[in-house]
Amino acid sequence: MSFTATTPFFLGQVTANKAQELNLPLVFTFHSQYREYTRNFPISQESLQNFLKETINNRLCEYMRKCQHIVVPSRSMRDILVRDYGLQSRYSVIPTGIDLASFQDADGKSLRSQMGWRADHVMVSVGRLAPEKNWRTLIQAAGLVMQRHPDFRAVIIGDGPERQALQDFCSQSGIADKVEFTSKVPFSQIPQYLDAADFFDFASTTETQGLVTLEALAAGLPVVAVEASGTRDILEHDLQGLLVPDEPQAFAQAACQLIENEALAARFQAAALVRAQAFDVQRLTKKLVNVYHQAVEDKRNKKFAEISMLS
Repeated sequence: MSFTATTPFFLGQVTANKAQELNLPLVFTFHSQYREYTRNFPISQESLQNFLKETINNRLCEYMRKCQHIVVPSRSMRDILVRDYGLQSRYSVIPTGIDLASFQDADGKSLRSQMGWRADHVMVSVGRLAPEKNWRTLIQAAGLVMQRHPDFRAVIIGDGPERQALQDFCSQSGIADKVEFTSKVPFSQIPQYLDAADFFDFASTTETQGLVTLEALAAGLPVVAVEASGTRDILEHDLQGLLVPDEPQAFAQAACQLIENEALAARFQAAALVRAQAFDVQRLTKKLVNVYHQAVEDKRNKKFAEISMLS
Protein backbone atom coordinates (compact mmCIF):
# COMPACT_ATOMS: atom_id res chain seq x y z
CA MET A 1 0.00 0.00 0.00
CA SER A 2 1.24 3.53 -0.72
CA PHE A 3 0.09 7.10 -0.17
CA THR A 4 -0.38 9.10 -3.36
CA ALA A 5 -0.58 12.90 -3.57
CA THR A 6 -0.98 15.40 -6.38
CA THR A 7 -1.30 18.80 -4.59
CA PRO A 8 1.95 19.45 -2.70
CA PHE A 9 1.86 23.25 -2.59
CA PHE A 10 -1.30 23.42 -0.49
CA LEU A 11 -1.42 20.01 1.17
CA GLY A 12 2.16 18.76 0.88
CA GLN A 13 3.02 18.82 4.56
CA VAL A 14 -0.31 17.24 5.48
CA THR A 15 0.10 14.34 3.03
CA ALA A 16 3.75 13.84 3.98
CA ASN A 17 2.84 13.73 7.68
CA LYS A 18 0.00 11.29 7.02
CA ALA A 19 2.27 8.99 5.01
CA GLN A 20 4.79 9.05 7.86
CA GLU A 21 2.07 8.44 10.45
CA LEU A 22 0.79 5.42 8.54
CA ASN A 23 4.31 4.26 7.66
CA LEU A 24 3.45 4.20 3.97
CA PRO A 25 5.57 5.17 0.96
CA LEU A 26 4.74 8.55 -0.56
CA VAL A 27 4.28 8.82 -4.33
CA PHE A 28 3.79 12.24 -5.93
CA THR A 29 2.33 12.80 -9.39
CA PHE A 30 3.68 16.13 -10.68
CA HIS A 31 0.95 17.20 -13.09
CA SER A 32 0.82 21.01 -12.84
CA GLN A 33 3.34 23.77 -13.46
CA TYR A 34 2.43 25.36 -10.15
CA ARG A 35 4.67 28.40 -10.41
CA GLU A 36 3.03 29.42 -13.70
CA TYR A 37 -0.24 30.00 -11.86
CA THR A 38 1.14 32.93 -9.87
CA ARG A 39 -0.08 35.10 -12.74
CA ASN A 40 -3.61 34.49 -11.42
CA PHE A 41 -2.82 36.34 -8.20
CA PRO A 42 -3.83 40.05 -8.26
CA ILE A 43 -0.19 41.09 -7.94
CA SER A 44 1.54 43.03 -10.69
CA GLN A 45 4.88 43.85 -9.07
CA GLU A 46 7.63 41.71 -10.56
CA SER A 47 9.39 41.38 -7.20
CA LEU A 48 6.29 39.90 -5.56
CA GLN A 49 5.68 37.57 -8.49
CA ASN A 50 9.27 36.35 -8.21
CA PHE A 51 8.81 35.89 -4.46
CA LEU A 52 5.73 33.73 -5.05
CA LYS A 53 7.53 31.61 -7.65
CA GLU A 54 10.51 31.12 -5.33
CA THR A 55 8.22 30.17 -2.45
CA ILE A 56 6.45 27.59 -4.59
CA ASN A 57 9.79 26.18 -5.79
CA ASN A 58 11.10 25.85 -2.25
CA ARG A 59 7.93 24.20 -1.00
CA LEU A 60 7.98 21.75 -3.89
CA CYS A 61 11.59 20.82 -3.24
CA GLU A 62 10.91 20.31 0.45
CA TYR A 63 7.95 18.11 -0.34
CA MET A 64 9.57 16.03 -3.07
CA ARG A 65 12.51 15.15 -0.83
CA LYS A 66 9.99 13.26 1.36
CA CYS A 67 8.74 11.14 -1.54
CA GLN A 68 9.77 7.62 -2.42
CA HIS A 69 8.91 8.19 -6.06
CA ILE A 70 7.80 10.99 -8.40
CA VAL A 71 5.66 10.40 -11.48
CA VAL A 72 5.64 12.92 -14.32
CA PRO A 73 3.24 12.66 -17.27
CA SER A 74 5.64 13.79 -20.01
CA ARG A 75 9.29 14.17 -20.99
CA SER A 76 8.83 17.94 -20.91
CA MET A 77 7.93 17.81 -17.22
CA ARG A 78 10.82 15.47 -16.51
CA ASP A 79 13.19 17.96 -18.14
CA ILE A 80 11.76 20.81 -16.03
CA LEU A 81 12.20 18.84 -12.80
CA VAL A 82 15.73 17.78 -13.68
CA ARG A 83 16.80 21.23 -14.88
CA ASP A 84 15.00 23.51 -12.42
CA TYR A 85 14.78 21.37 -9.29
CA GLY A 86 17.79 19.10 -9.54
CA LEU A 87 15.74 15.88 -9.63
CA GLN A 88 18.30 13.06 -9.74
CA SER A 89 16.60 9.76 -9.01
CA ARG A 90 13.40 7.79 -8.34
CA TYR A 91 11.16 9.26 -10.98
CA SER A 92 9.21 7.81 -13.91
CA VAL A 93 7.63 9.28 -17.01
CA ILE A 94 4.14 7.77 -17.19
CA PRO A 95 1.48 9.68 -19.14
CA THR A 96 -2.10 9.74 -17.92
CA GLY A 97 -3.96 7.15 -19.95
CA ILE A 98 -7.48 7.28 -21.33
CA ASP A 99 -10.21 4.84 -22.27
CA LEU A 100 -9.80 4.87 -26.03
CA ALA A 101 -13.05 3.05 -26.78
CA SER A 102 -15.29 5.88 -25.56
CA PHE A 103 -13.70 8.25 -28.08
CA GLN A 104 -13.34 5.88 -31.00
CA ASP A 105 -16.93 4.61 -30.76
CA ALA A 106 -18.54 8.06 -30.53
CA ASP A 107 -20.98 9.23 -33.19
CA GLY A 108 -21.28 13.00 -33.51
CA LYS A 109 -23.48 13.19 -36.62
CA SER A 110 -26.70 13.90 -34.75
CA LEU A 111 -24.99 16.50 -32.55
CA ARG A 112 -23.55 18.26 -35.59
CA SER A 113 -27.02 18.45 -37.12
CA GLN A 114 -28.56 19.55 -33.82
CA MET A 115 -25.98 22.35 -33.43
CA GLY A 116 -26.67 23.59 -36.96
CA TRP A 117 -23.07 23.25 -38.10
CA ARG A 118 -24.08 21.61 -41.39
CA ALA A 119 -21.29 22.10 -43.96
CA ASP A 120 -19.21 24.48 -41.81
CA HIS A 121 -15.55 23.77 -41.13
CA VAL A 122 -15.74 23.23 -37.36
CA MET A 123 -12.78 23.66 -35.07
CA VAL A 124 -13.24 22.52 -31.46
CA SER A 125 -11.14 23.18 -28.38
CA VAL A 126 -11.58 22.10 -24.77
CA GLY A 127 -10.28 23.59 -21.55
CA ARG A 128 -10.73 25.86 -18.57
CA LEU A 129 -11.42 29.45 -19.58
CA ALA A 130 -8.48 30.99 -17.74
CA PRO A 131 -5.43 33.08 -18.78
CA GLU A 132 -2.94 30.20 -18.67
CA LYS A 133 -4.83 28.44 -21.47
CA ASN A 134 -3.95 31.21 -23.94
CA TRP A 135 -7.45 31.49 -25.46
CA ARG A 136 -6.91 34.91 -27.00
CA THR A 137 -4.28 33.56 -29.37
CA LEU A 138 -6.72 30.88 -30.49
CA ILE A 139 -9.58 33.37 -30.91
CA GLN A 140 -7.42 35.83 -32.85
CA ALA A 141 -6.33 32.99 -35.12
CA ALA A 142 -9.96 31.96 -35.62
CA GLY A 143 -10.78 35.49 -36.74
CA LEU A 144 -8.00 35.36 -39.33
CA VAL A 145 -9.21 32.00 -40.64
CA MET A 146 -12.74 33.39 -40.98
CA GLN A 147 -11.47 36.14 -43.26
CA ARG A 148 -10.28 33.44 -45.65
CA HIS A 149 -13.02 30.89 -44.99
CA PRO A 150 -16.37 32.48 -44.02
CA ASP A 151 -17.80 29.00 -43.34
CA PHE A 152 -15.30 28.44 -40.50
CA ARG A 153 -16.70 28.04 -36.98
CA ALA A 154 -14.88 27.80 -33.62
CA VAL A 155 -16.40 25.85 -30.73
CA ILE A 156 -14.93 26.33 -27.26
CA ILE A 157 -15.93 23.79 -24.61
CA GLY A 158 -15.38 24.72 -20.98
CA ASP A 159 -15.97 27.38 -18.37
CA GLY A 160 -13.92 29.53 -16.07
CA PRO A 161 -13.17 33.04 -14.79
CA GLU A 162 -12.33 34.46 -18.24
CA ARG A 163 -15.51 33.40 -19.98
CA GLN A 164 -17.19 36.81 -20.10
CA ALA A 165 -13.97 38.58 -21.04
CA LEU A 166 -13.40 36.14 -23.89
CA GLN A 167 -16.95 36.52 -25.14
CA ASP A 168 -16.50 40.30 -25.06
CA PHE A 169 -13.24 39.89 -26.97
CA CYS A 170 -15.08 37.94 -29.67
CA SER A 171 -17.73 40.64 -29.89
CA GLN A 172 -15.11 43.38 -30.19
CA SER A 173 -13.41 41.35 -32.93
CA GLY A 174 -16.67 41.01 -34.85
CA ILE A 175 -16.70 37.20 -34.78
CA ALA A 176 -19.12 36.46 -31.91
CA ASP A 177 -21.61 34.82 -34.27
CA LYS A 178 -18.99 32.26 -35.37
CA VAL A 179 -17.44 31.44 -31.97
CA GLU A 180 -19.59 29.23 -29.76
CA PHE A 181 -19.02 28.94 -26.01
CA THR A 182 -20.76 25.77 -24.81
CA SER A 183 -19.95 26.27 -21.12
CA LYS A 184 -19.30 23.02 -19.23
CA VAL A 185 -20.19 19.82 -21.03
CA PRO A 186 -20.48 16.49 -19.17
CA PHE A 187 -17.37 14.42 -19.83
CA SER A 188 -19.53 11.62 -21.22
CA GLN A 189 -20.56 13.97 -24.07
CA ILE A 190 -17.08 15.19 -24.96
CA PRO A 191 -16.43 12.30 -27.40
CA GLN A 192 -19.56 13.28 -29.35
CA TYR A 193 -18.45 16.89 -29.64
CA LEU A 194 -15.02 15.80 -30.85
CA ASP A 195 -16.49 13.43 -33.41
CA ALA A 196 -18.81 16.19 -34.64
CA ALA A 197 -15.87 18.53 -35.35
CA ASP A 198 -13.43 18.59 -38.27
CA PHE A 199 -10.26 19.31 -36.33
CA PHE A 200 -8.96 20.29 -32.89
CA ASP A 201 -7.06 23.44 -31.92
CA PHE A 202 -5.18 24.08 -28.69
CA ALA A 203 -3.15 27.14 -27.70
CA SER A 204 -2.18 26.48 -24.06
CA THR A 205 1.50 26.92 -23.19
CA THR A 206 1.40 25.53 -19.62
CA GLU A 207 0.39 21.90 -20.09
CA THR A 208 2.18 19.04 -18.39
CA GLN A 209 0.78 16.47 -20.80
CA GLY A 210 -2.05 17.93 -22.84
CA LEU A 211 -4.75 15.41 -22.00
CA VAL A 212 -7.44 17.07 -24.12
CA THR A 213 -5.12 16.90 -27.12
CA LEU A 214 -4.73 13.19 -26.51
CA GLU A 215 -8.51 12.80 -26.37
CA ALA A 216 -8.77 14.59 -29.70
CA LEU A 217 -6.27 12.17 -31.22
CA ALA A 218 -8.26 9.25 -29.81
CA ALA A 219 -11.30 10.67 -31.60
CA GLY A 220 -9.33 10.77 -34.85
CA LEU A 221 -9.11 14.55 -35.10
CA PRO A 222 -6.23 16.31 -36.85
CA VAL A 223 -4.71 18.86 -34.46
CA VAL A 224 -3.25 22.35 -34.67
CA ALA A 225 -1.53 23.36 -31.43
CA VAL A 226 1.00 25.79 -30.04
CA GLU A 227 4.37 24.08 -29.71
CA ALA A 228 4.82 23.99 -25.92
CA SER A 229 5.47 21.71 -22.96
CA GLY A 230 3.15 18.74 -22.66
CA THR A 231 1.54 19.22 -26.04
CA ARG A 232 4.77 18.45 -27.90
CA ASP A 233 4.96 15.17 -25.98
CA ILE A 234 1.57 14.09 -27.35
CA LEU A 235 1.47 15.56 -30.83
CA GLU A 236 4.19 14.83 -33.39
CA HIS A 237 4.56 17.65 -35.88
CA ASP A 238 3.43 16.84 -39.41
CA LEU A 239 2.35 13.35 -38.33
CA GLN A 240 -0.94 13.82 -36.44
CA GLY A 241 -1.16 17.56 -36.91
CA LEU A 242 0.82 20.76 -36.86
CA LEU A 243 2.77 22.40 -34.03
CA VAL A 244 3.06 26.16 -34.45
CA PRO A 245 4.64 29.19 -32.73
CA ASP A 246 2.58 31.03 -30.14
CA GLU A 247 1.24 33.70 -32.45
CA PRO A 248 -2.13 34.03 -34.24
CA GLN A 249 -0.85 34.28 -37.82
CA ALA A 250 1.04 30.97 -37.69
CA PHE A 251 -1.87 29.32 -35.93
CA ALA A 252 -4.33 30.56 -38.56
CA GLN A 253 -2.11 29.50 -41.44
CA ALA A 254 -1.92 25.95 -40.07
CA ALA A 255 -5.70 25.78 -39.65
CA CYS A 256 -6.14 26.93 -43.25
CA GLN A 257 -3.82 24.16 -44.39
CA LEU A 258 -6.16 21.56 -42.90
CA ILE A 259 -9.23 23.20 -44.43
CA GLU A 260 -7.68 23.51 -47.89
CA ASN A 261 -5.84 20.19 -48.06
CA GLU A 262 -8.24 17.28 -47.50
CA ALA A 263 -5.53 14.70 -48.18
CA LEU A 264 -3.33 16.19 -45.47
CA ALA A 265 -6.22 16.23 -42.99
CA ALA A 266 -7.04 12.59 -43.81
CA ARG A 267 -3.40 11.56 -43.27
CA PHE A 268 -3.34 13.29 -39.90
CA GLN A 269 -6.64 11.66 -38.94
CA ALA A 270 -5.36 8.15 -39.61
CA ALA A 271 -2.10 8.82 -37.76
CA ALA A 272 -3.98 10.31 -34.79
CA LEU A 273 -5.81 7.04 -34.16
CA VAL A 274 -2.54 5.12 -34.27
CA ARG A 275 -0.76 7.57 -31.95
CA ALA A 276 -3.54 7.34 -29.37
CA GLN A 277 -2.91 3.61 -28.92
CA ALA A 278 0.27 4.39 -26.98
CA PHE A 279 -1.85 6.05 -24.25
CA ASP A 280 -4.32 3.25 -23.57
CA VAL A 281 -5.22 3.38 -19.87
CA GLN A 282 -4.84 -0.36 -19.32
CA ARG A 283 -1.30 -0.34 -20.67
CA LEU A 284 -0.19 2.67 -18.63
CA THR A 285 -1.86 1.50 -15.42
CA LYS A 286 0.42 -1.56 -15.41
CA LYS A 287 3.43 0.75 -15.46
CA LEU A 288 2.03 2.75 -12.55
CA VAL A 289 1.46 -0.40 -10.50
CA ASN A 290 5.15 -1.22 -10.94
CA VAL A 291 6.03 2.23 -9.58
CA TYR A 292 4.03 1.52 -6.42
CA HIS A 293 5.80 -1.79 -5.94
CA GLN A 294 9.15 -0.03 -6.23
CA ALA A 295 8.03 2.69 -3.79
CA VAL A 296 7.17 0.06 -1.19
CA GLU A 297 10.66 -1.37 -1.54
CA ASP A 298 12.28 2.07 -1.32
CA LYS A 299 10.29 2.91 1.81
CA ARG A 300 11.48 -0.28 3.42
CA ASN A 301 15.08 0.66 2.61
CA LYS A 302 14.63 4.32 3.68
CA LYS A 303 15.28 5.69 0.19
CA PHE A 304 13.88 9.01 -1.00
CA ALA A 305 13.87 11.01 -4.21
CA GLU A 306 17.06 13.04 -4.59
CA ILE A 307 16.30 16.75 -5.09
CA SER A 308 18.78 19.57 -5.07
CA MET A 309 17.23 22.70 -6.57
CA LEU A 310 19.73 24.52 -8.69
CA SER A 311 20.54 28.10 -7.74
